Amino acid sequence: MGEMLLGHLKEDLQLIILRPTIILSTYKEPFPGWIEGMRTTDTFIVGYGKGKQKVAMGGRDTIIDVIPADMVVNSVIAAMVAHRNPSSRTTVYHISSSRRNQIKIDDFIQNGVDYFKKNPWIDERGKPVKVKQFHLLDSMDSLHKYIAIHYMPSLKILKWANFMLCRHLQVQHTNLQRRINHAIRLAELYKPYVFFKGM
Repeated sequence: MGEMLLGHLKEDLQLIILRPTIILSTYKEPFPGWIEGMRTTDTFIVGYGKGKQKVAMGGRDTIIDVIPADMVVNSVIAAMVAHRNPSSRTTVYHISSSRRNQIKIDDFIQNGVDYFKKNPWIDERGKPVKVKQFHLLDSMDSLHKYIAIHYMPSLKILKWANFMLCRHLQVQHTNLQRRINHAIRLAELYKPYVFFKGM
């Protein structure tokens, strides 16, 4: 919608739209691994390194199209140079790793596991975090089973205890129920992307 608005309001100005895929930390510049702020997969990677993220959903063979931040910046600079002569056209570039440098979700996760086993995250007490093998849920059914095994018993016990204690645990029960519902809604939202078979 923002692109359409820009196209409508640009009048005679030249418009270059760049659409990067999932942006990761840098490959080389200013140094390997640099990123400012955490978004998309960086949050996921750091969560695993800290020992908080133990499970994700996705098809093992699904291609995850990631691109380092410095390559995105280089693409922006190249687009500026390529379009240095004024015109009134609109140009759209898709910045991605393409078919030449693909990585599957399973390999992406295994790279993270291997990295944090060799280079553990240091927690706030100065101790290294020992990561466990990651669990990839490869279908919506496996997500529902995981929730049924790991969260529903706690929810049922909390519901019973809340009843026995005259609703003194209502906040905890409601919060856990909301977290479960939120996880399921997020899984439904991202399902087309984490199980994509188009490439």
